[in-house]
Amino acid sequence: MKLVFPVEQLQKSNRQAIKINTTLNLLTALQQRASGILDASEFTITGTLGSGDLGWRSRLHVVGTLVVPSTRSLLPVELPLDLAIDEQYVLTDPEPRDDEDDEVGGDDLLIVIENNQVDLLDAVEDHILLAIPTQIFTPEELAQDEMPAGQGWEVISEQTYAANAAEQEEQPNPEFAKLKALLPDDSAHSESKE
Repeated sequence: MKLVFPVEQLQKSNRQAIKINTTLNLLTALQQRASGILDASEFTITGTLGSGDLGWRSRLHVVGTLVVPSTRSLLPVELPLDLAIDEQYVLTDPEPRDDEDDEVGGDDLLIVIENNQVDLLDAVEDHILLAIPTQIFTPEELAQDEMPAGQGWEVISEQTYAANAAEQEEQPNPEFAKLKALLPDDSAHSESKE
């Protein structure tokens, strides 16, 4: 099943929702957009595309697995995905009326239809890529909680960094102590004025 629907087809559907139930191999398309993806299972996509308040609304459920490198060791990590996608497509971006708060449709993001077609495949790919976390670790890395280190360097956690910063704030700076020794003593200076 294709996931690109011409506007003409949607207008002829007579307000009947189009049922979507397909399985797609998206590995090549995802790797073209994010070269760090090592592998991907087939993705199961189910849902509907039907008439919405202002145009057409898609409600999709996407399930599959990506294999991406660990941000610590670059070892492959399986990342299971289970996404709910709810988007509203319109022919033109509506102008907000004075009696409305922010935008037409409330909190809904309105996507203006391009090339006279609703492309759900792009939406699925976008949501899959956005679901990849910035940090991902192998189960072993999570269990060990060890950071990489080398000669003269080491990676520390945010908690360790915060603890080190707090400890350094408590210790007086030895450079300031040297400067203080160069200045005259304030109590001796004030006695000489009297």
